[in-house]
Amino acid sequence: MARTIVRVVIVIFGGMIASRLVEMYLMSERGRRSVTSMGMGDLTTHQGVELAQRYARAVASTVGTALVAVEESMTASYYNPRKAGWPERVMTGAQLFLAVGGLAQIISDFIEERRQLIEEGRMD
Repeated sequence: MARTIVRVVIVIFGGMIASRLVEMYLMSERGRRSVTSMGMGDLTTHQGVELAQRYARAVASTVGTALVAVEESMTASYYNPRKAGWPERVMTGAQLFLAVGGLAQIISDFIEERRQLIEEGRMD
């Protein structure tokens, strides 16, 4: 029970920490220069920082949830690394594929929302 609570806290606070780190990076001079040199200077505006923070929280939450799921499957009572059969390995692989799919969806949503904000002129 305590382990589950710790995992939930890590997933929740991981997103908050990632969000804050992204904000600090994008608002720093070094961050502004590097993001601008990559052609994404619009992310250094207030709206851009908010957008990046929202998706950083989503990525951190997805990664944290995936790590918890894989760790749980690896420590399950039936899982023995020496005797793990194909069903256990397929389950772990499926969880990783779901996590990768979730990350791809988050990236796609970020790119689409950024494009829409640029077209509407709200990322200046």
